[in-house]
Amino acid sequence: MSDGVESDSDIELNDYDMDASETSLLVNKSQTESKTRSYENAQNYTERETKSNIEKSTGTPCYVWLLSFFAAVGGFLFGYDTGVVSGAMLLLTKRFDLSYLWQEIIVSATIAFAFLFALVGGFLNDVFGRKITTLIASFVFTIGAVVLGIAQNVAMLVIGRSILGIGIGLASMTVPVYIAECAPTELRGRLVTINNLFITGGQFIASVMDGAFSYYDNGWRFMFGLAGVPSVIQFIGFLFLPESPRWLMKKKKEDKARSALIKIRGTTDVENELTSILHNPSVRRAVIVGCGLQFFQQFSGINTVMGVAGRENRKKKVNFRQSLRCFISLIVLAVGFQLAAFNSPNITITEGQSSCLSYSSCEKCIEDSSCGFCYQSDSSQAVNGSCLKTLSQNTSQSVSGRCDSTHLSDHLVWAYDYCPTKYSWMGIMGLALYLMFFAPGTYWLFVVIVFIAIIFIWVVLPETKGKSLEEVEQLF
Repeated sequence: MSDGVESDSDIELNDYDMDASETSLLVNKSQTESKTRSYENAQNYTERETKSNIEKSTGTPCYVWLLSFFAAVGGFLFGYDTGVVSGAMLLLTKRFDLSYLWQEIIVSATIAFAFLFALVGGFLNDVFGRKITTLIASFVFTIGAVVLGIAQNVAMLVIGRSILGIGIGLASMTVPVYIAECAPTELRGRLVTINNLFITGGQFIASVMDGAFSYYDNGWRFMFGLAGVPSVIQFIGFLFLPESPRWLMKKKKEDKARSALIKIRGTTDVENELTSILHNPSVRRAVIVGCGLQFFQQFSGINTVMGVAGRENRKKKVNFRQSLRCFISLIVLAVGFQLAAFNSPNITITEGQSSCLSYSSCEKCIEDSSCGFCYQSDSSQAVNGSCLKTLSQNTSQSVSGRCDSTHLSDHLVWAYDYCPTKYSWMGIMGLALYLMFFAPGTYWLFVVIVFIAIIFIWVVLPETKGKSLEEVEQLF
């Protein structure tokens, strides 16, 4: 029994040792596998981070900046074609002996057609997309430049300028939208600003070209014709650019939208952005904000300021001249009214029964809104004047007396709100001069408009920094 017990005990000890050994092996294996997994996870994480950093540093910005550059060429053409005409008109007027009317038509034809085709541009953007519309605008810009460059008569000038207006209308509706829809969130503000930068850059280059070719009789041909160079560059560049992913998603072309977004972003990880595009936002508030910003942009006086700067660089001299003219006009106005008051015709005839009978001169009579002055016109002088009560519902005649009819006889004249005097012309001339010369009044009007714009922007416009277009749409 003793041997048996010892044998069983030995067996149990051996089993225990085997179990412990197996447990130790399992623990070691588990620890090894855990370390392996941790290493693999760390390695995969490092690889993903490296890949992400490479994509962020090399993929997106370079291509998007290039895309924005080619799109913003439309803005450059906008600025160039609207600015170059000012210098070209000096040569065109001499070459074609243009009247003021034809000068106005040639200059304004571009703006008129730009207005019309901006409306058409919205339709083309919805139906054919941003890329096709931009290609059409580039082609139109090129045709317009060619027509103007080879123009032989006034009709060709008007046609060429009208064609440029078509291109401007299409480009102004397409370029900002295309850039905004393709730009990543963190770059959208800077990229959309490129279009505005190119517009002013186009105006600057237009001034340079005007100065460079103004010494040649046919210099206007180069001024207009050179606009075809950037439009050809834009056309060729856009042949290789993708369509807007958001327009493609709108047209249910998800595969093409994914491919375009991958190309623009420089990464295949675009599913979240692609999914976020699929919704129908409310646009009423966005339309109100957009229209409001456009209104205040145009009515804030920038064109007036640019015009003053273009005519005269010395602002001090401009202000001095404006103040001097204003001073002269106010003197004429004040002297005219004072002389008219001093030489107001006397009331010499008493007619009827009313409170108007108490006044002794025309000046006192017309200050009462219920009275009017009735007189005879004799050799441009007022004689036999009377102060009569006027009809409340019809100020063109008096209640009673000689001027109680609109068909006055015996050279009778009914003056309800003025006094006949030989100095009346001074008041009229002073008022006209004041309106013409008092530019500061115009600028105070712009101050009021801009103040309203500040309130409008603060109350209505939400902050869009760092938000995707889909998140911006949700804000509205």
